[in-house]
Amino acid sequence: MPEILPKYDKNAKKSYVKLSWEVLPHPPYCPDLIPCDHNFFQSMQNHLTGIHLTSNQGSNYRLDSFLAAKPAQFF
Repeated sequence: MPEILPKYDKNAKKSYVKLSWEVLPHPPYCPDLIPCDHNFFQSMQNHLTGIHLTSNQGSNYRLDSFLAAKPAQFF
């Protein structure tokens, strides 16, 4: 992994590599997020509270189950 993320510690970088995760850079302020996105992320955080994700497959499953549980009006 290139040294584009100096603020992350070595253990985090090892985890990203182990899980084959790609870390995407983003600005500290993202004008693409609108206030209603807060509800989405808050709801997802509540859904994932207490769950320890250990693999890509597990993460994808949890995300899919979260999205499937939401009615179309939520989006």
